[in-house]
Amino acid sequence: MNVFISYPKEELSYAIEMHEFLSSLDITPFLDKKDLLPGQDWEAILEENLREADLVILISSRKILERSGTIQKEIKIIIDAIEKHPIGNLYLIPFRVENVHLPKPLSKAQYFDHFDDDWKIKLIRALRLKATQLKDKSVIKSLDKKNDELNAVDKHKNFIVKKNSSYRYNIEAFYPQFIFKNDDYWKYINSGIEFKALTCLYENVRFFENWEIDSDTPEDIKSEYYLSISEFYCSGDLFSLSGSYQSYAVGTMHPNSGTFSLNFGGRTCGAFELRDLFGDNEALANQLLDYCDEDVQKQLALEEEDKDHIDNWSIREYLSPDFGIDAWRLLSHFNFNEKGLTITLSPNDIIPHVLGHRDSFIPWKMIVEDIYEDFGGTEISKLIHRALS
Repeated sequence: MNVFISYPKEELSYAIEMHEFLSSLDITPFLDKKDLLPGQDWEAILEENLREADLVILISSRKILERSGTIQKEIKIIIDAIEKHPIGNLYLIPFRVENVHLPKPLSKAQYFDHFDDDWKIKLIRALRLKATQLKDKSVIKSLDKKNDELNAVDKHKNFIVKKNSSYRYNIEAFYPQFIFKNDDYWKYINSGIEFKALTCLYENVRFFENWEIDSDTPEDIKSEYYLSISEFYCSGDLFSLSGSYQSYAVGTMHPNSGTFSLNFGGRTCGAFELRDLFGDNEALANQLLDYCDEDVQKQLALEEEDKDHIDNWSIREYLSPDFGIDAWRLLSHFNFNEKGLTITLSPNDIIPHVLGHRDSFIPWKMIVEDIYEDFGGTEISKLIHRALS
């Protein structure tokens, strides 16, 4: 499997780190600073390797939006290749080294972050999906071996990996457990995390067991489901976790991805949903929904999105009270820190697949007056008021 590493020159150190990691996986990476020979026509060789690559990893920071030159030429070739690849054929993996929102069509591809402790495991899962599409058994074997090695290390870092596989599917859940905490509150957090992870795991076991597969499907092509839960914010007993998943059912046109969250507001609060924090205030929920809707529209406008994708589109299209989908339900994927709330909208839930994942940030100062009185003495309420003092 040939992997091309594209990067802005300011992020060369991350590109070299990626090259070294891929080289350990029975994969052939191409990085100009490592693989070009003296005297070669570097521009022609670069373009040739990019066009022939099975997969592209784009080292992503604000510099790819600001820089001109080689990186922009590479991005144009990548975008052209994306349009030519069949739907569902994994081609581009953005690797964010800072929190940056990618323009379309780069944003269609699910990114992963260098600042996540488990980024290597997430990358291996994506590489395995590509190797499966290529039917490259030697790479699959190498990736599985490396995955087991990394998981063994991560268990000592209080990470748990659960697997459930058969001849029909591979399912994996990766999540933290705080085994060094002995009090009931952290046992409660551990149980909430594990319950969420294992519920998703077994729901997908049931789904894939009943998924009909064409009789002529090769034996080495399997359905895949990978889930990961990681820390978004932690301060004292305040804890916010973000979760993501990738799923592919054999025979479908493209993979799906989505997000979820778990939030704990301290010992005087426990786990909470956004509707709890604001007392199930329906009017506020609609205001927040309108804010997120407008924010996403602004993001798309700044990216000069194709108007066909955004004209007459609204998050409100996904409201369905008859099926229990109200405004609070659409706002249910959220995380918090000392600055405010981050609402995550994902394609598998409430946003068109073509628009990718979208985050909408809401500062505490906009909503502090609406916090439900029952939260007045909780740690989460104190965090908010400290942030504003």
